[in-house]
Amino acid sequence: MFATIPRSRLLRHRWCGCLALCFVVALAQPASAQQYKTIPPKITGGAAKQLRTKAKSAFRDAASYQANKQAIDQYYGQFYFPLMTAHAPESLGRLGKARDSLLREIRGAKVPAAQKQVTELTQKAMHSISRADCHPAVRYNAVLILGALDEKQETRLAPPVPLSAATKSLIELIETDSFKDVKVPASLKLGAWVGLERHAHCGVAQEHAGKLTQAALKLIAQEEPPTDVALEVHHWMKCQAARVLTRQHAKKANPQVHAAMTKMINDDNMNFEDRCCIASLLARVSYQGSEGIDGAATVTALGNLMKQVVSDEARLALEYEEIKMGRGGGISRNRLIEPVFQRARLASRLKSIGRGGMSLKAGLPDAGKAQITSLLTPLAPVLAAAADKKNVDLNVTEAVKNLEGKINSVVDSWKKPGEAEKAEDDFS
Repeated sequence: MFATIPRSRLLRHRWCGCLALCFVVALAQPASAQQYKTIPPKITGGAAKQLRTKAKSAFRDAASYQANKQAIDQYYGQFYFPLMTAHAPESLGRLGKARDSLLREIRGAKVPAAQKQVTELTQKAMHSISRADCHPAVRYNAVLILGALDEKQETRLAPPVPLSAATKSLIELIETDSFKDVKVPASLKLGAWVGLERHAHCGVAQEHAGKLTQAALKLIAQEEPPTDVALEVHHWMKCQAARVLTRQHAKKANPQVHAAMTKMINDDNMNFEDRCCIASLLARVSYQGSEGIDGAATVTALGNLMKQVVSDEARLALEYEEIKMGRGGGISRNRLIEPVFQRARLASRLKSIGRGGMSLKAGLPDAGKAQITSLLTPLAPVLAAAADKKNVDLNVTEAVKNLEGKINSVVDSWKKPGEAEKAEDDFS
């Protein structure tokens, strides 16, 4: 019921990168009159086509590579990469396609030396572009490319090995607010965190591992966002930092990381979706035989989150029933609009907490395991009711309202002797 997220899903980020890039472009439109930096190509037209032909030949054949090393440098350094800095609307619209084409060429190269050459050339160029006063979408595109670069490509027997120099570039971006008076906006930092999650999942070089962990923990500890960042965006970035940490420390639970995760699950300033996301990330971590973990605190945090989520779902269920039974739907443009209870939201929230709880359970003593079992057992009928397409929404909402009482009873039963009385005294 609470299966972990497949490993392959992490690699399906293309749509996410494109969507985020469109978001960055949209944000930058009001400032379109600004004079952003561009790098004019030194070669164009027929000369560029000839160099491209030579570069592609060098990727396929070792003998051709020896004769066309310089063509690779010239084509990418003097033509392809400069084109990526153009900020005309039509140029920005082609960034995603240009990025995908570049990465396909790198990964598809049959000559290791040629692959290494163009990878290193790309890293240096994207490092420079990400720090230059270029259009925000151009810089964001450069960051996405850095996150996708590998020292060793993925094979059928082994995962890719991220390029260490690219990891270093990304860490510098999340740690630095400006480079030579060129500000590093939140969009760039978020893009860097996305790339670093991939690097952490595949394996960060040891020389960068400690620095990455501390940078993520530092961000998570920041309760107030920077002055130019909305609170929701700040929380989004904290969730991304948590994703990096759970990838980095998946094989063995880290006490400091776990404590930070528990704090976020308990954070009432974050919305339910973000807190449920953090809870689900516990499923990435192996808690079997874990030491130094305050599992009891996390069980309590998961219980409190479950109470709040189910209470919110019960409220929404009641609102749905009042609309459904009271008006039978609303009228808009002469068409009957039936109210709908959002089953997908309900299932996502409950399953997120459930996945995290099941993973944590493996490292808990018997008492903690019993608590997790008592918390998750009542969810099964509700999730089954929500998944049954033949079941009408009113049956689902009735199940949700019944669940609220069950969850409250379960979590309240965990209180130590005297806690219930003290809670009553606080309101007397």
